[in-house]
Amino acid sequence: MKRWRVTTVLWVAAAVVMMTGGSCSDDSCFDNSSALPLAAFYQGSNAVTVTNLTVKGVGAPGDTLLAEAASLSRLYLPFRLDASRVEFELDYNDEALPSDVITFDYRAIPVFVSHECGAMYDFEITGCNFTSNAIEDVEVVEPLVTNLDQVTVKIYFKE
Repeated sequence: MKRWRVTTVLWVAAAVVMMTGGSCSDDSCFDNSSALPLAAFYQGSNAVTVTNLTVKGVGAPGDTLLAEAASLSRLYLPFRLDASRVEFELDYNDEALPSDVITFDYRAIPVFVSHECGAMYDFEITGCNFTSNAIEDVEVVEPLVTNLDQVTVKIYFKE
């Protein structure tokens, strides 16, 4: 009689583990679920790498440092859910060349992903302004920012 109870308890426990463990094992929830604008750097029609570049979020909690004296050709620029405008300072670490600031206006769009993963946010860029110390132009290539790994913003530097 005892053996039957132990076997039954083990089978029930194994079934519960398989049902609960299997229902939460959707690996797609661990894919890139963050919608981040990807900026790429250009000079004319050529992609370029900017050396000794420091980029930080202006007005973000702690003025978020995204890159420090780095060589970059692309960079993710995170937007905030609690704001509709973000600013990023590009410091060229050159006393003869003042920093530039790029400002994005946007709106957050909630997107239901799935029952297992829940919701995430996409962003729609509604405006863009910038200073032009070293920057010639900023082009919003794709105003709808999703979690796809694609260039959404092109930053053109003066020659």
